[in-house]
Amino acid sequence: MEVYQSIVQCFVNLQQYDKAVEYTERFRFRMVAELMASKDIYPDAEIPPQLLEEYYQLQQHLYHLRHSTSEESKQLATANSRFHRRDSREEAEQKLTEIEKTEAKRQQ
Repeated sequence: MEVYQSIVQCFVNLQQYDKAVEYTERFRFRMVAELMASKDIYPDAEIPPQLLEEYYQLQQHLYHLRHSTSEESKQLATANSRFHRRDSREEAEQKLTEIEKTEAKRQQ
């Protein structure tokens, strides 16, 4: 746990906030996965493997959506034409909407 905190703090100090958020998400995902698989939480019942698999797939999907949105934000910042910026912004907004929907589904 301290390793993740140190890594996140390092990225914050370097003002690489996207990397800090990425590592925070990784840590959160790891902790949730460990809790779900823990026999301490579910001592008498097992979590169905398909539920765990669906959860892992949603986490990966969210990671890829967030990563691609971050890349698109960088492209948006360097775009020269107003038309290109408008299209990129719309694409980024669509991705953010998809992230929000996937996040809501994952939390159900």
